[in-house]
Parts: sequence; C-alpha cells; structure tokens
Amino acid sequence: MRPIFIDNHIIDLSSEYSNNLFNARDSTFIKPMDGLKYLEKKLRRRSTISSDYSNYIKTIIRLYKFINNVQPNYYDIFHNRFFARYSIDLGLKITIDKKKLPFHKHISRVMRYDAVREKEFLPYAKKLGIRTCIYCNTQYALSINVSNSQYGKFELDHFKPQSKFPYLCTNFYNLTPSCSNCNKYKSGRNALFSLYTDNHANLNPFSFRLDKRSIIKYMITQDFNTLEIVFDHGTDPSHNTIFKIQATYNVLKDVIEEIIWKHKIYNQHYLSSLKNAFELKFHAVNFQRFILGNYIDQKDIHKRPLSKITQDIAKQLKILR
Repeated sequence: MRPIFIDNHIIDLSSEYSNNLFNARDSTFIKPMDGLKYLEKKLRRRSTISSDYSNYIKTIIRLYKFINNVQPNYYDIFHNRFFARYSIDLGLKITIDKKKLPFHKHISRVMRYDAVREKEFLPYAKKLGIRTCIYCNTQYALSINVSNSQYGKFELDHFKPQSKFPYLCTNFYNLTPSCSNCNKYKSGRNALFSLYTDNHANLNPFSFRLDKRSIIKYMITQDFNTLEIVFDHGTDPSHNTIFKIQATYNVLKDVIEEIIWKHKIYNQHYLSSLKNAFELKFHAVNFQRFILGNYIDQKDIHKRPLSKITQDIAKQLKILR
C-alpha cells in the first residue's frame, strides 16, 4: 500500500535481476530467446494470420535485453513506440505444437514467466524487504527456505496485465507480490497503484483514520463494532473498488481497539518509566515498535501485515509522532 522509491539501490537490483535472469539454469532449460525465436518461426509460417503477429515477436526479440529493465514511468512510452503499431488480437487463440492458447499466453510461456514466478524472483522479493501483500497489507507474502530450496508463499501480479502487455510479463518492476485474493480481484484489470515510483510526492497515496465521533461512542459502549475506520484513497478510488480495502478493514476493528487501549493506558508518565527500564535491557530495540507491536517506520510497511493502518491510527492518536 506504499510505493517503493526507485533509488540507486532499486536500479541496481533491477539490473542484477535482468542481467542474471536464468543464467544459473542448466542446458536443458529453454531460455526466452530460444523460445521466442521458435514461436516467431512458427507464426511466420502461418498464412492464415497477419504478419503482425510474427513481427510483434521479432520486436520482443530485438528489445529483449532492455525489456526486463524498463521502469514504470516509461511503460506507455515504450509500448506506443514499439508495440502499438501492430494490428493484432492478443486474445486470439492459436495452436502451436498442439497447444491452443491465446496469443499473449504463448508469449508469457516462452518468456518463461512460470520459472520467474516459481524461482527467479523469490530472492528479489526478499531483498526488497517485501513480506506482505502490497495491495491490501493484511496478508503475509513470504519467501521461505526448505531443504536448500526457496518457495514463495505469495502470488505475483502484474501492474501492466499480461493480457495487454505480455512482453512485460518478466519485467522486474512489473512483478508485484500479492495475496491470492488481491491477485484474483485484480485479474486483468488496470490498477492505478504501482509498487514503484520515481516521485517522492507519490510515496503515500493512501491513509487510514478513525472517525472521531466513533471513538467517543466506543469509549461509552466499549463495543469495537462502533468504531468507524475511514480509508482515504486519495486520487485513486480504483484501489478500494478493486481490492475491497474498506470492507476488508471493517472486519479488523478489534485490532484498532487494541491501539486505543494502548493510547489510553500508556500515558506519558507510564511510557517514560517503561522506556527507562526497557532501554537498560534492549539498547538496540525500538521502544515505540515494542509498544505498538508492529513496525513504526513508513519504509517498513511491507514487512508485516497491518503495519500501514497501525501507523496511521497511532499517529492520529499521537502514540507515534
């Protein structure tokens, strides 16, 4: 729910990913360039379809070394310059070697998106510090190790859908770790939220707050159902519409109730005494993180579920400053 700023570290990770993609695979692994050339050859021999289909693949081949590293702010420019010229139906079902698939799926198949999803991107999700669904921030998205093998307990979504931009199916910036529900909700729809941005002004597109009147009602009734969580989607209403953010967080009011408890119990005098005792034993540990039970820095929002709403409500209640 918070974009990652494209700094030199992110650019270096993208270059590393792009330059090393599939290099560790053995000789039996069919790499994208070989698969694309084979697909183009098959399409070129089809007299029943336009030459634009084979030319589309030729363009992917020609630009392949750049494609996996194109940044999001250049996606549309890149597409309009190189791919928009072709009159093709990306959903047209074509049979290649007895596999009848939509054209865009043939492309993602030979570009080895399957291998990227299952293995190649996993270490980069870990290097990026992503451990939650970036759309809803309610579910874990973990890269785990079992017997020297890595597994991803998440799904990969595409900011630019494969059905419309199949050549970006393995692009570093287009791969978005998400929970299965958010991936299903988005499907082939265009969402405005991108995991990456090069504009500092876009780093906090969403926020949560509690309706002040509902806090008073809660203090009177002690019923967390009276709390009203407000999701501010800024200029992107599609995020709430597609990923059902407001409805999702409406069933998590008990979590917010606990933040209110902390707000009422931990007054400044009590906090000071706790902090003094705490720092004597844990010098390197963040005291506010201990109190809230979650990460308190905005850059760490992707590290644990519910960190975004926890931070926002804690700031509203002045637990975080």
